[in-house]
Amino acid sequence: MTIKNIPVFEILLGILKVLWLSLACLAPLMFLVGVIGTLDQWGTHNRFIHKLEAYGKTAEATVNYIDDEWGYAGLRLIDSSGRERFARLDFRYYPREVVETIQKGDTLTIIYIDALISEGEKAALAEYYDEIKAAPAVPADAWWILGISWLVVAIQPQFVFLGMVKFDLMMTVQSAIQPKRN
Repeated sequence: MTIKNIPVFEILLGILKVLWLSLACLAPLMFLVGVIGTLDQWGTHNRFIHKLEAYGKTAEATVNYIDDEWGYAGLRLIDSSGRERFARLDFRYYPREVVETIQKGDTLTIIYIDALISEGEKAALAEYYDEIKAAPAVPADAWWILGISWLVVAIQPQFVFLGMVKFDLMMTVQSAIQPKRN
């Protein structure tokens, strides 16, 4: 059969099948990575809230720089012991209108973590503290990745076992290879 005899619809259908099977092979891995990423984001958010509650102090901070690529601002402040410190303000918690008004050199009222602990450089805008506490720990895009990969696994569950060997077949081959001991 030549390619001239195959209708275009069948060619497109074949391409879609190949793409679907490729996605189905990667779906279990994609789901696992999604679960790990979701748990990491959940833990990071909850640690941030806990540390703000335990060690949070209010201060006036000056915006040193804004990193639009990574979505945060670098702040300079004087901590409770009178020393100069630096903090990071993550923009993911705030509405776009608020983020657009923050400029280099602005003075902001923040709640910072006043302790030398892991992630102690993070800060939050004081007026949005309640919204940050109520914010979902995991953004919606992570749930989409988990949902789509779970759907693919549900439609093509045989790919979950890709690479696994049947135990009884393995034992049969093993017994055929190894001689019996007397």
